[in-house]
Amino acid sequence: THILLSSIRDILGQHIWQAGAQKDERVSRLDVTHYKEVGTEEVLKIEERANEIVRMNLPLHKQFVDRNDAESYFGFTLYQGGIPDGNKLRLVEIPGIDAEGCGGTHVDFTGEVGYIRIVKVERIQDGIIRFNFAAGKSAVEFSNSQGTQLNEIREKLGEDPIRAFESLNNSIEETKRAIEAGIESSSLKLGKRELKIIKVKERIAESVSKSLNHSLGIVISDEAIRVVSSIPDISSIELMRALEKKGLVKGGGNSRFSQGKVLKENLSLKEVEEAIANHSR
Repeated sequence: THILLSSIRDILGQHIWQAGAQKDERVSRLDVTHYKEVGTEEVLKIEERANEIVRMNLPLHKQFVDRNDAESYFGFTLYQGGIPDGNKLRLVEIPGIDAEGCGGTHVDFTGEVGYIRIVKVERIQDGIIRFNFAAGKSAVEFSNSQGTQLNEIREKLGEDPIRAFESLNNSIEETKRAIEAGIESSSLKLGKRELKIIKVKERIAESVSKSLNHSLGIVISDEAIRVVSSIPDISSIELMRALEKKGLVKGGGNSRFSQGKVLKENLSLKEVEEAIANHSR
């Protein structure tokens, strides 16, 4: 935690103060005070700074010193982990990097840490940011696991991992734009069941219909229609036929899923509702 805390302070500012810590063999955590969320670029800079200190292979000086002398020289940042009792203080110092009063176990040189990887950064409450991190063998295992996941993505998508993520980001951005452009929705009672009717841009229509896999819904766009039913006594294809009778759409499918083309220009939710309601009477 000494290396990471010092690195966080270097990148985010001297106002950083340790608010808590928990060490584990796989993933540890360090909580610090900070007034806003930490951006991706800042996280990368903190991780790079931490590993720079590791690569420097600096010695750790561990000794018991007079508490007042230590306070006069280093200030109260010594007490990041809390204020110990007694007049003597166990000082752990990485020369030029960090100095803290600490009674825990430590390596003799920073290089013995091997590698530091920040796994996750989250705001756990106002003014407190949590850094979840791995060190040494666990950090290497975490990085290897990410590499394996990237290879699996490449195999499944047939793309280079970087391109795969670019494609994913593009899809996310398209979805955001589509949502911002507006989603219309309504519902209709079919007996004791509720039929969801949703109108969206075609670019997200398929993903929206997939989200209805375990319910009952109709998703329309300006170009296409998708009907989903997980209800045994309500057939997807029957709902499609009801809309076809009114000349609104044309399609096919089965009892669970149907899809087709929208024939009526500017098809509205009300027209869909009325066609289904009349068919169900």
